[in-house]
Amino acid sequence: MSIVFPVTFFKNNSVTPSSKFAITECNNPEVILYTESPLGEYAETGAVIKVSEVCWNVEEIEEFPPGAEIIEVEEIEGEFPAEDEPAACECCQNGDTYEITTCGGEVAGVVNLTTLDVSIGDVIKIEESEDCYIVSTKVCTPPDLVFFEKIECLVDPTECCESCGEEPPVETPKLTIGEEEAQASNDWSCPSGECPFSEPPGTDLPYQVLSTDLDGWYWTSIQIAEDAPEGIPMNEAFETEGFFEPFDALAGNGLLITDSSVNSYLPAFNFNGIGNLVPGAIYQVNIKQASKINPEAYEGLEGKITIVE
Repeated sequence: MSIVFPVTFFKNNSVTPSSKFAITECNNPEVILYTESPLGEYAETGAVIKVSEVCWNVEEIEEFPPGAEIIEVEEIEGEFPAEDEPAACECCQNGDTYEITTCGGEVAGVVNLTTLDVSIGDVIKIEESEDCYIVSTKVCTPPDLVFFEKIECLVDPTECCESCGEEPPVETPKLTIGEEEAQASNDWSCPSGECPFSEPPGTDLPYQVLSTDLDGWYWTSIQIAEDAPEGIPMNEAFETEGFFEPFDALAGNGLLITDSSVNSYLPAFNFNGIGNLVPGAIYQVNIKQASKINPEAYEGLEGKITIVE
C-alpha cells in the first residue's frame, strides 16, 4: 500500500530526489513513514513539518528498511523551527494560535487562525462577541485564557465592527492664493447668505456640482478683482503652466469651477461653460486635494484673485 498526500506544493531544496527520509509522527513515535520527497531542509534544521494536519519530525537516513513502503509528500502545510518554545511539535499541534487583545490592549483570550490570512495588528470579530479584537502575539501553547474557536470575520474595522481606537480625522484640503489660505469645505449645507450661491435659488445649499456623487469633493470661493482686465478665458488662465497646482488635477477630474448662474468649467472634459473671467465675480472652486492658484503666472491677473471668506 502506498500513502499519497493529495496536495501539490514542493519546497525548493538542494537535496537531490534520491535522498531518503524518515518522518516520525510527533504524537505517536511508533508511526514512521518513508519518503524520497525533498525534505533535506527540514532534516538539516530540525524543523517539524505539518502534512495532512499531522505533525512530523524529519530525519535523513542512509537506506530504507527492507520492505518499507515509500510515500510521496506533496505539500508542506506548515513548518515549525526547532528553536520554538515549547518544543516545535507542540507548536505544530497547536496550529496558528494567537493571543487577541481588546481595543484597549487587554489580553482577552487566544484564537486559532489557521484558516485565515492574518497578520499581527489585524482586527477580527469572533462569533461569541460583538466586540472587535486585535490580533496580537503568536503563541505555541495557549495560556490559561478563553480559547475562542469561531471567527466571524477578518475585517476592515468599518465593514464588520467599529474600529479599535479613534478614526484619524480626515484631512481637509486647502486652497492657497499667494499669502492667503482657506480650508475647503465638504459641508454642502450652510445658512442662507453664507454660501456664494445656492441651487436651486433660495435654498440653503451651495451649488452641488456633483449632486449624486459628492464624495471626495470640497469647495471654497474666489473673487476676481473689480479692476481685473476683461476678456480672459477661464480655461486659458487655468491651463497656463504654473497658474494652477497640481496641474495634473486639471485632466484628472480634480478641479471644477461654477459661477453664480450655475455655469461650469470642467477641465477634465475640456469644457468651459463659464467663458471669460468677469471682473468682480465670485466663483465656487471645487477641489479634491490641496490646491494653489498663482495669479502671477498669467499676465494681467497679478494680485487680481482673492479668496472669499
